[in-house]
Amino acid sequence: MIPQGGSGPIKIAIPGGDPLVGRILEVALQSVGYDARFLNGSFLNGSFTDELAELLDEVRLVIFAPRMNTERRESFLSRVRGTPATVGVPVLELVTASDASENGREKLVGLVSWPCPTEELGREIEAALLNGAGPKE
Repeated sequence: MIPQGGSGPIKIAIPGGDPLVGRILEVALQSVGYDARFLNGSFLNGSFTDELAELLDEVRLVIFAPRMNTERRESFLSRVRGTPATVGVPVLELVTASDASENGREKLVGLVSWPCPTEELGREIEAALLNGAGPKE
């Protein structure tokens, strides 16, 4: 079954992290029917561009790639949470065993152990879309 939103495949933004892992994640999610897009550093540096704002308007889920710079992750999350169209978009973060110990993440996003099989990630995505993985109070 191909995951579908209201008007086609579910759009997923994958900001930052290791470029190779980000591209692999993008291809893996596309192979199971998601409209995934890896956002390289040009999307994450500097100001909140019109192109990024337009992309986020269509996104149903954000997945932070593993080992994303903490400052960039927090900046991007702030942009997502500060934009009316995306304030409620679920956010997942892929974390390695060494990354999971950082404090504060649990309050901001849903955490998924990485690496994991695509099928498992698909289940996490569907759960986040059903239940939301927004900020937890």
